[in-house]
Amino acid sequence: MRTMRHHRGSPATRQHGLSLVELMIAMTLSLVLLAGVIQVMSSSKQSYVLEDGMSRMQENARYALDRIARDLSTAGFMGCVESDYVDDKGTAKRFNLVNVLAKQATGSRWDFFDAVSGGDNATRYDSHAVAGTDYLTIRRSLGNGGVRVVRRMAGPTDDIYLDGTDPRAADFKQYDVVAVGNCSGMSVFMITNTPAYDGSTDVRLAHATGVTAPPSHPYNPGQSNASLDLQAVYGGDSGSQARVYTVFSNTYFVAPTLEPGGSGYALFVNDYTRKNELVQDVVNFQVAYGIDSDGKQGVDRYVTATDIEGTSTLSWNQVQAVQFTLTLAVPGTRDVQNRTFSRTVRIRNRGERPS
Repeated sequence: MRTMRHHRGSPATRQHGLSLVELMIAMTLSLVLLAGVIQVMSSSKQSYVLEDGMSRMQENARYALDRIARDLSTAGFMGCVESDYVDDKGTAKRFNLVNVLAKQATGSRWDFFDAVSGGDNATRYDSHAVAGTDYLTIRRSLGNGGVRVVRRMAGPTDDIYLDGTDPRAADFKQYDVVAVGNCSGMSVFMITNTPAYDGSTDVRLAHATGVTAPPSHPYNPGQSNASLDLQAVYGGDSGSQARVYTVFSNTYFVAPTLEPGGSGYALFVNDYTRKNELVQDVVNFQVAYGIDSDGKQGVDRYVTATDIEGTSTLSWNQVQAVQFTLTLAVPGTRDVQNRTFSRTVRIRNRGERPS
């Protein structure tokens, strides 16, 4: 009978584990693979941060451009009085604009004789502003048609009564700056009483002196009337019915952000306060003004604020269009080139006028 023999491997050929060399090779390959995965993840994260930053920058730019353009499109609107007919502090070419506000220095937010104005160094407007950037002031009334004056004033110092059935009459508040006028003239003043609105009774607007808006007022801090005399009697018009409009101005400038934990610059409106910070990551703001200097309709050339203020042959009322440029950084990124956005806006109702 044949005996079967079992062959066993010798100790020299039996596998007991990995050698040191094999272990080092495996670790090296694992590290290479891990480095590749980390690199892919890092690149994906950087791409996401860049795309998110670009999207935020474009959204910020769109909002800022649209807001300034919306103000500019109705700059100088004062009812049916054309703002560019006003020459020098009430001396009008064809109409009359009276401003009885105490704070109405030339170039200020309440200087309604110029639809737009500005400066090539924003630190002139606010000491916190970034040197070398511009500021732009836009003045206008709300384009809602105004509320009708229903009683004829007894004299230019008399109170004004509005149509109490007009729901827009409820919008007028104490310390609001408003303008009353028709197509022959316009008078700007601050409301000094608390208008009472009930939906039927005529609404009274007083314009007394000696009443000052509190420093905390969001739009007109410290404002008051220097005179009771509106220099015109409104109401009971046969040709053009007098109306009252809310008037205001907005000044745009760039200053360091006030966002907690934030860095860089931001676009502000009117005052350097947190609530007036509009858009972050704005690094520059430049403005050019389209001038009509030959008396013909249309812009002849674009100039700076210094050009307008530095020569007697130019004035702010010659401005027919405004070109403004915002430069923004991409938020959340480094070494990414800033982006510049521009827009040109024509001021309505500017151009040739009938003699």
